[in-house]
Amino acid sequence: MEDAGSSRTPRQKPDRRSTDLVAVPRDYFLGPVFAATKQTGPREVTIGDRRYLIGGFHPMRRNSFPPALDIRHARAICSLLSFRDPFEETRLIRFSFNEFCRRYARTNGGRYARAIAEIVADLLDSYIRVTDLRTNLSHQYRLVERIDIKSRPARRKDSNPAKSGQQEMWFNGCNLSPEFYGLLNRVHKHL
Repeated sequence: MEDAGSSRTPRQKPDRRSTDLVAVPRDYFLGPVFAATKQTGPREVTIGDRRYLIGGFHPMRRNSFPPALDIRHARAICSLLSFRDPFEETRLIRFSFNEFCRRYARTNGGRYARAIAEIVADLLDSYIRVTDLRTNLSHQYRLVERIDIKSRPARRKDSNPAKSGQQEMWFNGCNLSPEFYGLLNRVHKHL
């Protein structure tokens, strides 16, 4: 039987290990926004009354041509969002690069870590232009606004890198762009 006090039950934070779902904007899965293969140029997709130009351009550096985003980048975004606490109202996400590699590729080996670092660098360099076809107004943004990288000693004291003084890369602050963060919140409200 309930007390005469509050009829609301407090919202509990789920155990991070048991949360396998990641909130991702619906627009990104309504059409082929992320290509299935590696792209060399820009990719343009129209979904409803919006046209998306993904990668292949830089709004400030006209002679820079970053790659278009593909399925590897979508996987990296989902891995990145898996570190986001759904109950915190912040664009800031913190995690170690080793743990990011484990979630992305189930390994943090050297070859995979170098390839994953390139994919994260692509996310920082690539822009998305969203054009409203009714008004012809466009907005350009990145999904990841900035990453603050810190080096720390390896956490496992029994590993060779810990004994050799090798440092672990830690994403001390990974900020989602305000546009992408707002899109995530709008999608979350409709779920």
